[in-house]
Amino acid sequence: YPSPNGVIVHGDEKYLKQAVFNIISNSITYAYSNSVFCIKMKNTGLNSCISVINKGHQLSDEILESMFDYYACNPSKNTKIGFGIKLYLALQIIKAHSGGIVVRNNKNDENVFDIILPLHSQNSSVIKLDKEFIINENMPA
Repeated sequence: YPSPNGVIVHGDEKYLKQAVFNIISNSITYAYSNSVFCIKMKNTGLNSCISVINKGHQLSDEILESMFDYYACNPSKNTKIGFGIKLYLALQIIKAHSGGIVVRNNKNDENVFDIILPLHSQNSSVIKLDKEFIINENMPA
């Protein structure tokens, strides 16, 4: 459902916060130093999309194919090593909410993580996704 400051989806607030936080944390970790970091939210028909965008090394096909595997590792010596378990857990949480995560490289060394969630799901609570949801002192560590 559209909202002036974000989007509203149905789901488990605790786990969705954890999934979004894991994607943001990973994006900050692998961004260039002092680079711009961006989060965008929009409705796309029957889904809502949270796009997490950073400027960092372009992700190779090998990394794109394995970055959501349990304890995946980044083999490049030019970047930080390892994705650990955060991306794996984020994907599992989003899938449990009938959603998905799409990762793509954009021009100018931008890496984009699109978190796609349905606007409606059976037997779940309504959650407003906005800047207070994403940037909150109570976010899981």
